[in-house]
Amino acid sequence: MRLSRGILSAAMRIAAAAVFVLALALRDGVSVALACVALGLLIVAVAWRNKAETLPDALYSASADLLPPGTGRFPGQLSVTADVIAWMPSTYSLRKGQSPISVDRVTQPTVELRAGPALLDATLVVTLRSGGSLSFQTHQSRRLHQAVAAFKRDEV
Repeated sequence: MRLSRGILSAAMRIAAAAVFVLALALRDGVSVALACVALGLLIVAVAWRNKAETLPDALYSASADLLPPGTGRFPGQLSVTADVIAWMPSTYSLRKGQSPISVDRVTQPTVELRAGPALLDATLVVTLRSGGSLSFQTHQSRRLHQAVAAFKRDEV
């Protein structure tokens, strides 16, 4: 049985809170270790949460940062289907002037998946036929590779 990312995130937050309360109750050397575990679980839950809407038929969907040319990064949600690669900006990105991005396979973009700067990061580079390119930094996973392969396989 596969748990949804939202349920997993909520469960990790509850576990982090429970471990933190237990650490406070113990009040000895073990409490520091348990507090660190609780903080780690909380950080993981926050980092992997959905940042915006996802496409309903997405083969892959995860939080991803738009990496525009120059400086800066804008958080949002990357969804990949067999027909579309879409990025929905978070509320922060919307306030900073970013808008949703959708690239349809009919436009024949070139899609490349590269290793990201951290161990579990991946960078999805979409080069448009018009000459521009879009880069998204997201989490490495088998589903991401499968979704990108499905997008490429279904090219017209």
